[in-house]
Parts: sequence; C-alpha cells; structure tokens
Amino acid sequence: MNLKKLLKLCAGNKIAATLFGILVITIVSSMVFIQSVFGQTSIHQILETLQTPELFSEAFVSDDSAGASVDVTVPGTDHKESTAPEISQSATPVPALPSPIQESTIVMAAETTTTAPTATHKPTSVPKPTAKPTPAETVVAAAVTTAAETAPPSSRSLEYGMASAVLDLANQQRTGLCALTWSDSLAATAQIRAKEIEVSFSHTRPDGSEWYTAGSPLAENIAKEQSSSAAVMQSWMASAAHAANITNAAYTQMGVACYNVNGICYWVQEFS
Repeated sequence: MNLKKLLKLCAGNKIAATLFGILVITIVSSMVFIQSVFGQTSIHQILETLQTPELFSEAFVSDDSAGASVDVTVPGTDHKESTAPEISQSATPVPALPSPIQESTIVMAAETTTTAPTATHKPTSVPKPTAKPTPAETVVAAAVTTAAETAPPSSRSLEYGMASAVLDLANQQRTGLCALTWSDSLAATAQIRAKEIEVSFSHTRPDGSEWYTAGSPLAENIAKEQSSSAAVMQSWMASAAHAANITNAAYTQMGVACYNVNGICYWVQEFS
C-alpha cells in the first residue's frame, strides 16, 4: 500500500486515521529518543538502512470541496526511486554522547571517588611480646588440669570419738601407774600437729620448727593409716620409743587427735 491510498483510507475512516496518527507519533518519539541516547549518527544509519526516500517523495493528497483531488508534490522531487546520499564517517568512530541519565551516573561516581575519606590508623601502643610456654610446661599444665577435673572432692574431718577412745586404751597399758587424764589444751595441740603431719609426716613441722613449738607438750607420738583406735595403740605399743611415752610415770595428762583425709587417718598423742 502506497502513501496515497493510505491517506485516502484515513480520510474516509476515523479509526484508520487514529491508528495512523498513533503510528506517526510513535515513530517520531522513537527517533527523538534514539537521538537523545545514541546521537544524530544513529538516526542517519537507521535511515540509510531503511532506504525509503520515496516515503518523502509521495504526494500528499487531500480532497477539496468539489471532490477533485489535488496533487501536491515536494519541490525538487519526482516519483522515481532515489538513492540515499552516502554518509561519510571517519575511520575512528566518534563516541556517542552520554544520555542525561548516564551523565548523572558519571558525575555521582566522580563525586564519590573524590570525596571519599582516606582511613588511617596509628597504633596507640606497641604490644609487648609474651613468653610462650615450653612443651614441657604445656604438658604439665594439662596434666594438672586433668587431675583437678577428674579428682574426687576432698573430704577432711577430725574424728573426736576415735581420738577420745585412745585415752582408755592407753591407761590399760599403764598397769601400776597413775591413770592419764584428758587435756583439752594438749588435744588442741594434737589437732594442729595432725593436720601438719598430713603435709610432712615428721616431728619437724612444715615450717622447719620443732614439734613442741605447736604448744607445750613434753612428748609426742605420731602415726598414720590406722583405721581404728585399737589399731593405732597396737602400732605404738609395738615400738619401744612410742611405748615408753605411753607408760612413762612422769606423765599425767594426754591429748589425742585423729585427722581423717579421704579415708586415711593421721594420729597424734601429746603428753605432759
């Protein structure tokens, strides 16, 4: 369909005229948008590709009042097919101008780059190197930690009943001698010494001083691991030195302590 027939159809049909108008507006809007985004060069390339110069050489026809058709032509054109003029282009393509949206993006990027602050960090103090533990220290520390975690809770108590029972057993060994009497002060000294011999089983105290500095006794017997009063008296009487303290006629008072640590008893006799 050529342009004349299309114009006649639009003149006699309102719907066709409306559609044609929408088509023209769409084409013009598209050309304006292409020019704003890609530049004038792109429009020339599109027109060269289409090669439709006859579109502009067709006569615009309109009906006059008498019904006669008037042929109006564009000056300097005829109905023969014309050749689109060749567009000269340099060897190096000219970059297309950026669109308004692209220009805004470029400006924002440049502002962000130039105004970004430079972060600097200065150390306030130089950390001192810490000594690393040796492998042996690490193994020992791990063993101590494991032992502390796996060891059962410690149980420590003074067994007053077992201690007082020793007094009667000792007097049974003093045939023909005066009976020993219980002394609370000697018992207090014995309790101190019982806790000390758990640390160092000796008549020398843990601080290096002598046993009698814990109070004012004249003699001392110690023992450990006997589970009863009778057992500890049997152990002492089996030793001549310990038995001599128990049967000494010069002694008239005695104090005894039994210190139980996780089932192990530490025994002390003090005489005066």
